[in-house]
Amino acid sequence: MEALLFNVMVKTFPCIAGRTIYDPGFMTPVLDLDLVLKSKEQEAIPLEKLSELQEALACSDISIIVDMHDWYAMPEHFRKTIIDHGFLLLDN
Repeated sequence: MEALLFNVMVKTFPCIAGRTIYDPGFMTPVLDLDLVLKSKEQEAIPLEKLSELQEALACSDISIIVDMHDWYAMPEHFRKTIIDHGFLLLDN
């Protein structure tokens, strides 16, 4: 999985009162982790690469759901929220 995250910054953003900042209308009954992936090439991450990352996570022993979002596919107002409230996990 490390090779798939080469040249990518990964941030997580908090869930507030059962609602994620990214999708305020969605409430989830299970614990999940929302990650934002930001390519250092300043362009969208290819869907094939995102799919490989999702598959690697699904095959791992991580016991929670991990949702990945591409920075460059997000609306600007969500980006601002993540800049203000997100947490840097990896800057590779």
